[in-house]
Amino acid sequence: MLVALVVLGACSDGDTPASRGRAVAQDVGCLGCHSTGTDERLGPGLGGIWGEERTFADGSTRVVDEEYLRRSILEPGSQVVAGFDPIMPQLALSDAELDEVVAYLRDVAGG
Repeated sequence: MLVALVVLGACSDGDTPASRGRAVAQDVGCLGCHSTGTDERLGPGLGGIWGEERTFADGSTRVVDEEYLRRSILEPGSQVVAGFDPIMPQLALSDAELDEVVAYLRDVAGG
């Protein structure tokens, strides 16, 4: 009986990949430089960007999708959004943390 309660508790609505991703993003400092809306801080706002085209400092462009989000986290210097300095640090996230942060960012971005 106790095992069933523990399993049910772990599956509550508040414990999703996106909610865990928000906690990770907050812990590693993402939300200090990026807003979850459209306002810009040290980095671009993340709200509603899913499916939108981003222009990078080198003039190239790319549509925001899951692959874009992953690469932006793993290789932040490879896709610097035009108008921003290349100051985002490379983060040491586990595969699970990366998946969770991407799930959170996808929610924020509107995907």
